[in-house]
Amino acid sequence: MWESRSIPLAGFLLSPRMIAIFLFFTVLGLVFGIPFSNILQKGAVLGLFMIAGFVMAFKKVNMVPFELQLLYIILYRGPEKKKIETERAQVLQEESEQEMYVDSAVPLTFSGKVKTNEPERVVLYVDGAERASASVSPEKPEYRIYYYPGAGDVGAHTLTLMVGKEKIQEIKVVVKPKGGAYLDAKK
Repeated sequence: MWESRSIPLAGFLLSPRMIAIFLFFTVLGLVFGIPFSNILQKGAVLGLFMIAGFVMAFKKVNMVPFELQLLYIILYRGPEKKKIETERAQVLQEESEQEMYVDSAVPLTFSGKVKTNEPERVVLYVDGAERASASVSPEKPEYRIYYYPGAGDVGAHTLTLMVGKEKIQEIKVVVKPKGGAYLDAKK
């Protein structure tokens, strides 16, 4: 109904959408022409807005119409330029400690999504020192970071996952010496 060309006007078949866009731009032209004192300047501003409205009204719509895209940008994006939202695909318990062995074949995996308007780095810190990172962007919001404990990592550690300056996950890990996985399996 909104897109169907069913209204005959001046030799054209127009849709309600086309008429609404053209009238909207005409009203904008009248409003923006108010500050001008000369009638020719007011007419020029009105004419430019009417031409822009005509072009936008007759533009073919292949996907989401322009006016709905504009409404979405105004309502949902607003003036905020950088807002980071995270969705963790794997939620680890923050209170409990994880146990790992230096020779473990299975790493500790951090993965999830970060919604952001510009490229960001997701960084894994081990006791405050950067250990690994991944890049995310609006086109590629998913990240996956692995923590493989080394021989120098024996002992208790705090692993912190951050996006920019925002902490999104923190866990405590106890890394046991090499050969521990084999000994635990024999028990």
